[in-house]
Amino acid sequence: MPGKNKAIVALVLGILSIVMCFPVLGIIGIVLANSAKKEGFTEGLQKAAFIVSIVGTALGALTFVCVAIPLIAGIVAAGAEMSTYLAFLA
Repeated sequence: MPGKNKAIVALVLGILSIVMCFPVLGIIGIVLANSAKKEGFTEGLQKAAFIVSIVGTALGALTFVCVAIPLIAGIVAAGAEMSTYLAFLA
């Protein structure tokens, strides 16, 4: 069946995006699941790949927001404290 291999790859990428919290894999999975659908493969495997890829993308984006923003805020705050300290010494 045309599109079945793309659906399988999309499902694997979706699962990996959930496990690794890496949204790029989920986005690629979504694209492949849509491509499989356009080729005429509309069975449950394609639908599962699409849903799992969306969940993986959302989870990865949430992880990025919860980790990256506090990390950047901490770096900015540390830089501000360091510049204040250096200005005090001068």
